[in-house]
Amino acid sequence: MMESSTLDELEVQLQEQKEIEDQLEDNLVAEICQNVISICLAVDKDGDMNLSDDEIALLIAKIQVGFNSFSASREMNKDNFSHACKIPCIVIFSLLVALQ
Repeated sequence: MMESSTLDELEVQLQEQKEIEDQLEDNLVAEICQNVISICLAVDKDGDMNLSDDEIALLIAKIQVGFNSFSASREMNKDNFSHACKIPCIVIFSLLVALQ
């Protein structure tokens, strides 16, 4: 009987831990989305919600600094990133909000 109650307590603790991990993951995704939106708004100098080539270059430079400090062993694919940035910002913002 004692083993059964200990096992039940362990199952409850495992479920609570899973819920905490899920909340932490949700918070991380939300923080990343907010950071991406902030950076995009900061580099969109003319406020047209579309990134020009110069604005994309600035965005890449800003992200590359953070990316390098996070992982020196990885390299960002600037061509793919630049191509993705041609999508209007409002679409990207909508997708990021949907991820939250």
